Amino acid sequence: MAPEMAHGAGSTLFSELLLIFLVSLVTVAACRPLRLPGTLGYFVAGALLGPTGFALVQSREDIELLAELGVVLLLFTLGLEFSLPRLLAMRRAVFGLGAVQVLVSTALFAAFLAYAGLGTGVAVIVGGGLALSSTALVSRELTLTGQLRDRHGQQAIGVLLFQDLAAVFFLILVPALAGGGAGEEGFGLTVLLLAGKGVLLFVGLMLTGRYLLPPVFHEIARSRSDELFVLSALAVVLGAAWLTREMDLSMALGGFVGGMMLGESRYRHQIEADIRPFRDVLLGLFLVSVGMMLDLDLLAAFWPRIIAFGLLLVLVKFLIIVAVARGFGEGPRVAVRTGVVLAQGGEFAFALLALAAGYDLVPRDVQAFMVAVTLVSMVLTPALVRRSGWLTARILGPEPSPELRFTEQAVVTGSVVVLGFGRVGQVIGRMLDQTGIPFVALDADPARVHEAVLSGHPVRFGDARRAEILRGIGVVDARLVVLCIDDQERALRALESVRELNPAVPVLVRAIDDRHLDSFMEAGATEVVPETFDASLMLLSHVMALLRRPRSEVEGFIARVRADRYGLLHGVIAGEHGEQYPEIVHPVLLPEGAWALGQAPEALEPLLADVVVRGVRRRARTLGREEAGPLRSGDIVVLLGAPAAVERVEARLLSG
Repeated sequence: MAPEMAHGAGSTLFSELLLIFLVSLVTVAACRPLRLPGTLGYFVAGALLGPTGFALVQSREDIELLAELGVVLLLFTLGLEFSLPRLLAMRRAVFGLGAVQVLVSTALFAAFLAYAGLGTGVAVIVGGGLALSSTALVSRELTLTGQLRDRHGQQAIGVLLFQDLAAVFFLILVPALAGGGAGEEGFGLTVLLLAGKGVLLFVGLMLTGRYLLPPVFHEIARSRSDELFVLSALAVVLGAAWLTREMDLSMALGGFVGGMMLGESRYRHQIEADIRPFRDVLLGLFLVSVGMMLDLDLLAAFWPRIIAFGLLLVLVKFLIIVAVARGFGEGPRVAVRTGVVLAQGGEFAFALLALAAGYDLVPRDVQAFMVAVTLVSMVLTPALVRRSGWLTARILGPEPSPELRFTEQAVVTGSVVVLGFGRVGQVIGRMLDQTGIPFVALDADPARVHEAVLSGHPVRFGDARRAEILRGIGVVDARLVVLCIDDQERALRALESVRELNPAVPVLVRAIDDRHLDSFMEAGATEVVPETFDASLMLLSHVMALLRRPRSEVEGFIARVRADRYGLLHGVIAGEHGEQYPEIVHPVLLPEGAWALGQAPEALEPLLADVVVRGVRRRARTLGREEAGPLRSGDIVVLLGAPAAVERVEARLLSG
């Protein structure tokens, strides 16, 4: 009988998961032609399948556990980006801006709720829940839109990390207010015990990540088994989350610390690529589970009031965060963009409200109303994050950021257009830059584009096969087009689009081998050049000849590059798929509190070893080591070297 019952429960969960995926597929796909964020589609799917919709999903606890794993995986991948040195450098945002924001927001919301008739303790609980933003949604949208490494993105992540810690405190506060604690002394002891567990867990995991996991992953990498690598990565994620859950801490916090364990290792890019498919699927489940919490009957009865309070929540949190950020010395544009991306309520509010309702601290109708208000604010999150730059410009006036100014200046009449900014495209771009020839590049890898712009290159994101994008970067008026796309089929389609826009422009094509030579020539290529460093030099000679540069200048330049043992060709900006290269170019953003601030680049020679400082980016200008002077907050130090050496130097620049 028991096996039959287990089979029935498993069959029910399987059927409901299948139903969730099918409905989500329809709703998310319907958002695309309407130009709505896919996140909204997941919310709608959850509302339709939830208890106040068609009530087709009964295994809520199982679904919510899988959804929580999605948040854990998201925080794990964020932890890979925020190694311990970077987190220490961000301590001002985490324990300064984050702490003040939570305290001010909680006090203000609690005062309003107490005035509205809720008890003081209950008002603090609900106010604390409203003070917390959505870690899952904000982190996801910042990553998708390439804002994670921007100043406001860094500040937002710092605040979210403190909010995750504060959520644990509020979860302890609920049973204490309900009489579950042993008085003030017992409550204080519980908090101290929890803090001790957190410190012990953090230190233990970081030591494990530094000394135990690297040799383990080294042996797994040597086996060249994809299955072992994926299983090992999942074991690290789930193990860290399990530890924090067993210690009465947030599973999401465990995922973040687990990612930090491997944030300084050479395997982090591969681990992130392996985790991404699981993360994206489970995050979809998380968004659906949030949608299931919406009470459609309540929404139908009180929708004007719910929408009004949702918008009011966004406005008040926005104003609080902007004021606090300005108080901590942030510029007006950074403060406004930080406020925009953090203005919503978060998923921890649902957990707090549910726990408080379970202890009869919060009436059920108040819980349902607050859940609806929080959901309204969360539905706005994707649009707010993606349009944060536009909203900031509307509030403060149209002042482009340094990155945008640089890109706009790059697209001038008669520029050279480089399609594809991988290894060969970067070589061509550097050489054109060295000779003073204006160019603009296009690449479809958002991570590579973001890093390239930070490093000072005029690169735009887009698909080179689309004529409207090619028109926007100046192909119609280009002096020359250089096609450096790895995928030969995509390159062929891009060449056809170029020829549709500009039949007369010379087009040089980089090909991996000669298998597509005839196809490229028939499609209108002027020259087709094979790969390797010497091929890059040959391609450059064609570029400069067609630009009518003197032959002696071309030969002299190539001779100098060869005499320098191809030094100019070394290093490549890695993309989001974590390609492995012997040398990489990597920009390091120096936040406030970084160890290297105030030091001149030449004074850092003892710690550089095998790493070269290519230059310092400051306010959209690339400065040489001699003219840069003491490093300042917001400077971007562009490093060249082996990946392990670059990561080591980055850690030293940030934390000493």
